[in-house]
Amino acid sequence: MAAAAWDLCTLADVRQALELPTADTTRDALIESLISDLSRAIIREYDREFAPAASATRRFTVPAGSLYLDLAPYDLRSVTSLSVNPEASGGGTALTATTDYQLMPVVIQQGTYEGVRFSSRVTSLHTSQTAQDYGYTLVSINGAWGFATVPEDVKRACVIAVQSALRRDLTELAIAGIDEPQSIAPEGPATHAIPAASRRLLAPFRRTAGAY
Repeated sequence: MAAAAWDLCTLADVRQALELPTADTTRDALIESLISDLSRAIIREYDREFAPAASATRRFTVPAGSLYLDLAPYDLRSVTSLSVNPEASGGGTALTATTDYQLMPVVIQQGTYEGVRFSSRVTSLHTSQTAQDYGYTLVSINGAWGFATVPEDVKRACVIAVQSALRRDLTELAIAGIDEPQSIAPEGPATHAIPAASRRLLAPFRRTAGAY
């Protein structure tokens, strides 16, 4: 089974954590399936693009009267071009960084931006035909998306979640550095629940863009 683009850890990461003998490959297919499922669960719950994505152009909407664009569920590393009203003839109006907009947060700590703050002087943001007819403005951003590499704490959280989903004995699941082995047990009966130990590692990555 080929690894999915959104996978937050690898088969080798999980096998190493479980200390599986090289010859024991009986659960590899199950582990790979769990990696993909739990990676998606983490990405959805935390609204972060933890895995790197290819450079692409993505479109967003800004509500009438707003000067802030929340990029959730995406994360932006860098901008090649940003324009408003791309649906208009000529491709819309290209904006200039720091003059027309500011990427947020101003000081990044995790290598990605979560939103865009527009200058109040960008009148084209709310005067297009689309804005007048439908109450929102389209914004097109071409750039590099996602984290450059999966953060180590995120990778570790995914490994722990996979271990938990495998429902091994808690003693075997115990991981160095975790004081309470029971914290990696699944929450409730669902096999794909994110365990508490994973959540503690993921807590610093919870999206905060709404506060900007």
